[in-house]
Amino acid sequence: MKTEKMMEATGKITDINAFASTVKQMLEQAYPSADVEIQKVTQNNNLKLTGIAIREKGHNIAPAIYLEGFFEEYQNGKPLDEICRKIIEIHQRMNPGRNFDISRIEDFSNVKQKICYKLVNAEKNTARLDKVPHRLWQDLAVIYYVPVSIESVNAFSSIMVDNKMMGLWGVDEDTLYRHACMNTPKLFKAEIMPLSEVLKDMSRGMDDSEEGMSDAMDSADMPQLYIATNDRKINGASVLLYDGVLEGFAEQTGGDFYILPSSIHETLFLPATPDADENDLPEMVRGVNAGCLDPEEILSDNAYLYHAEDGSVTLVS
Repeated sequence: MKTEKMMEATGKITDINAFASTVKQMLEQAYPSADVEIQKVTQNNNLKLTGIAIREKGHNIAPAIYLEGFFEEYQNGKPLDEICRKIIEIHQRMNPGRNFDISRIEDFSNVKQKICYKLVNAEKNTARLDKVPHRLWQDLAVIYYVPVSIESVNAFSSIMVDNKMMGLWGVDEDTLYRHACMNTPKLFKAEIMPLSEVLKDMSRGMDDSEEGMSDAMDSADMPQLYIATNDRKINGASVLLYDGVLEGFAEQTGGDFYILPSSIHETLFLPATPDADENDLPEMVRGVNAGCLDPEEILSDNAYLYHAEDGSVTLVS
């Protein structure tokens, strides 16, 4: 990829835009017949990211690979050649490998069994919510998407359902929600497990949100924590909307419990025992969000209480 000559010309790169331009040139050498495009993308929580997509000949779509993390690695000394090889590996893993039939998603009958929902922070996504069908749940918003690839968080792609698409289908938000309520639990099965069991399997690792929340809870001498997510660990906070999940956990643990949003991918459940001081919970959640999560993964700065008696959920003030 002629990296040495390119580095002689560019020197040490200190700007994400210049970094993206250099990576684009190197990828164009690796894929001379492809269209390599730099994209500015607004992600969850209004986070602005720089992506790069390699659209190979005969393909009409290509996954966007975000460069901020790679730019940080470069600043820490990782060679550009290694970075580009990693980007190529991700592209090859995520690339659909075929021309995507856009016309299929224009017909609601083709996608109605695939429409799913996820939870995002309503306040942090105000601009996005103006453009997409949604409904509110506490301080969160339920939005809709059609999954394309659901192998893992790092190999996940989807098509967001916006107002234009909903109008093309000739359906309303209630219809989207009804189908998503059926599809999401089937495609992303709910999992609730004790945090202690997860921590025993160190080979699987532990993300920062779980570790930070666990440390905070341990220091407060709190009772058992449970992780609520889905079997794909993708947008797992949406299990809060699944029929029977909250009711079932309350029956299992004997009553009310707190819901602590640790990211868009999972939440933590804490049985409401006399040892649990709810006054500390919102601050605990905010501390984990500020210190352990990437900005686009934050779900909420609030904690919630599930009331077993009537099945309601309220914010912890």
